[in-house]
Amino acid sequence: CVMAFADQIWLPSALGLELNRFQIGFIDEIQDLNLTKGHLYRSLLVNDGTETVVLVGDTRQGIMGWAGADKQAVRDNAEASNCIAYPMTYSWRGSLEVVKSAKQIMLEATDDARKLWPVHPFPTFSDHQAPMIDTWPVGIREERIDPEDLVSQIQSIRQENPNATQAIVSRLKGTIGITARLLVKHGIPITTPDSDEILKSIKWVLEAYKTNQWAWQTLPQKCLDEAVRRAGGDKRSAEADERYIKQMDEIDLGRSLIRMYQRNAVSDFKITEFNKWVKNELFQDSGNPVHLTSVHRYKGAEADYVYVMRSIPSEDSVKQIFLLKHLMEKSPQTAQEELCILYVAATRAKIQNIIVEVAE
Repeated sequence: CVMAFADQIWLPSALGLELNRFQIGFIDEIQDLNLTKGHLYRSLLVNDGTETVVLVGDTRQGIMGWAGADKQAVRDNAEASNCIAYPMTYSWRGSLEVVKSAKQIMLEATDDARKLWPVHPFPTFSDHQAPMIDTWPVGIREERIDPEDLVSQIQSIRQENPNATQAIVSRLKGTIGITARLLVKHGIPITTPDSDEILKSIKWVLEAYKTNQWAWQTLPQKCLDEAVRRAGGDKRSAEADERYIKQMDEIDLGRSLIRMYQRNAVSDFKITEFNKWVKNELFQDSGNPVHLTSVHRYKGAEADYVYVMRSIPSEDSVKQIFLLKHLMEKSPQTAQEELCILYVAATRAKIQNIIVEVAE
């Protein structure tokens, strides 16, 4: 019998199990809770009027809808626990310039979302502010650079301040692989908190490559054909299919990493050896490496300089990394989550936000 984490959350409620109860509870990140998780924490509290619970959450960071998080989790859990609400508007991470950058980014993004969903109550991202302390660091004004200038920007900062931390944050995993190839080519050390998740997500791509390295090249077309069938022959709808877009993202990531691995002149491709190479050689912790990460894995983390990957060139077009069109247009709820994902990315820096995008 294999019991998943989700089972451990669900079974106590489903089976009506009697649990040890506590008088005080402190639950962080409640915007990520679903109905079952909310019920679980309440069942762990005594019910004699002496219980105390502190809930901490930020609706602007609600980015776990894919894992079942409830958009109303903050409000619903606070009401269910009869909590008194206090605002949480100060960022004790970013400099004044980072806060200014984040607010401007979110102002523009929210305006775009409201054009699609004019009556939806999107979170008030403009509430984000730095502490009103005279000595709070000013930081460095937001900079926008072309993807071609990414390496030189990173190298410049490493030369000026070897101890400064730098992170590249992306909405899509495929961008991580492309960027990794670019940095490794120029001798810049890289690391990621995502290695296990990355390897898990591209396992099917690796298996396809090992099975037939020639047929592997046709994977994108095969995935598109399957998406067209699911869409009843409508290619346009197929290209906006969430499953298809996820598959293409994983193929891009898998291809980038395999091409880097092939430089080792490997004659017999073994997935186990490839995984070891990714964990032990490609991503390392020495030499103050640049962090490459997805937004979801970098939530709660920070770096002095953060590169927010907004767009990259892709064949004859420009590939948007954030505010994915099919999700912005799908529903106001998915549009809100796209905004929250961008907000999390825009608030990870301590000194400066650097926006990486293809110049119009």
